[in-house]
Amino acid sequence: MGHEDRMREYKGPMVWTDNLTKAKITRTILAMSNTRDGGVIVVGMKEKSDKKFEPVGLSESEASTFNHDDMATHVRDYADPYVDFMVRRIDCDDRDFVLIQVKEFDEIPVICGKDGVNLRKGAIYHRSRTKNESAEVFSQSEMREIIEIATDKAVRKFLSRAEGAGLLARPVFQDHRAMFAKQMEDLP
Repeated sequence: MGHEDRMREYKGPMVWTDNLTKAKITRTILAMSNTRDGGVIVVGMKEKSDKKFEPVGLSESEASTFNHDDMATHVRDYADPYVDFMVRRIDCDDRDFVLIQVKEFDEIPVICGKDGVNLRKGAIYHRSRTKNESAEVFSQSEMREIIEIATDKAVRKFLSRAEGAGLLARPVFQDHRAMFAKQMEDLP
């Protein structure tokens, strides 16, 4: 039985101290960082047989295991370069949930930095558009999407630097009627 099969079978409590929980969330964080606009992981949802999710919540003791410092230390070992994410606990309908908000990568895609449970060193993970899963990039279209995100960032950075260095002039759009009205206001 492979790691992925064991992950699907696991039905224990959702706590950060559990190695399978760490692996699943780490893989999802890496994948969301390579997705345009990142994403949010909601811990405390149960997947039903029809593939829909039911909000079940976490106990106080389960929710308390998800703290940013411990999670960031663990994820840092797997992310190359870093991943930026926030962890927040919320109460909804008298149930506790943990939200993990993952930001899109800053400059270059995030690569898995070491092997682990259901994690492969050198792999680039992403969120599939067709399934609710974090998967390795296997097709040119998946890779192209990630490259386009990185290219957009590089172009914006270049244009910002070029403008800061005075190589690009900001376009000046003047509304002559507005300028004339302003000048008329200043007359005695």
